[in-house]
Amino acid sequence: MTAPAVQAALFAELDDAIGQPGVADSCQDPRVDGPPTPAAQAALLGELREDIDPLLVAEHIPLAYGLIPGTRLRRAYGRCTWQVGADRPTISVRCTADNDRHRWRRVGAIMGTLLHEVAHLRYRSHGPRFWALHRRLVDRAVFFGLYDPADREPTERGRGDEKLAASAARPIALAARQARRERARANHAALQAWHVGAQTRIAAGHGWLSGHRVRVVGLGRTRLLIETADGRRYHVSPGLLVPA
Repeated sequence: MTAPAVQAALFAELDDAIGQPGVADSCQDPRVDGPPTPAAQAALLGELREDIDPLLVAEHIPLAYGLIPGTRLRRAYGRCTWQVGADRPTISVRCTADNDRHRWRRVGAIMGTLLHEVAHLRYRSHGPRFWALHRRLVDRAVFFGLYDPADREPTERGRGDEKLAASAARPIALAARQARRERARANHAALQAWHVGAQTRIAAGHGWLSGHRVRVVGLGRTRLLIETADGRRYHVSPGLLVPA
C-alpha cells in the first residue's frame, strides 16, 4: 500500500471514530486506573517514551532528553526547555485534566502532547519545518498503533491543532478550526454590546488585570481595545469584560 493510501485509510478510520461518541472511552487504559500521583505520571511517561523512541530514531531526533511530569503546568499541556549549562533539554508533559489535579488526562492526549514536544528537540520554534516534522511523527505513531488522536477530552485545545490537518490527526484539526470559527462568531456578536468610551472592568481569573477598571477605546472584528487607568492598552475578547 502506498503512503498516500495508508494516510487516506487512517483518515477514514479516524473520521469514523470522531463521529461515534464514546469510542475513545470504550476501553479504559489500565495504566491510568489509579490516582495520578507524581510516581504514576512518571511511570506512564516512561512507557510512552519507550514506545516512540523508534519514531525519533527514524527521524534522526536525539534521544538524549529529560522527561518529567508537568506538575507545575497550569494552562499549558507541555513544555520543552533548555536550561543554561544543562547537557540536554527537558520535556515536561502535564498528565492531569484541566482544573482537576486528581484526574488523568486521556492517554491519547498525553501522547499527543509528547509528540508535539519531542518535535521541539529538532526545532525550537513553531515554524513550517516544525509542523512538517510534527505531522510525520503523528502519522508514524498512528500507523504503528501508538497514538489515537480521538482519545482526548473534547474541551482540550492544543496549540496549533489546525496545523495537523494534513496528518492522521485531521479530525482534531477540523474540530479546532470549527471551534475557532464559533468563538469568532460569538465574540463578534458580543462586540455589539460595547461602544467606544464605555467604562468596564476585567473579570476575575484573568491574571494581574483581574478586577481592574478599564475604558473601551476601540472596536475590532472580534476583540476590543481597552485602556487601563495608567494608559496601558490591550486587545481582549469581549468575554473578559464585565460591567463596571
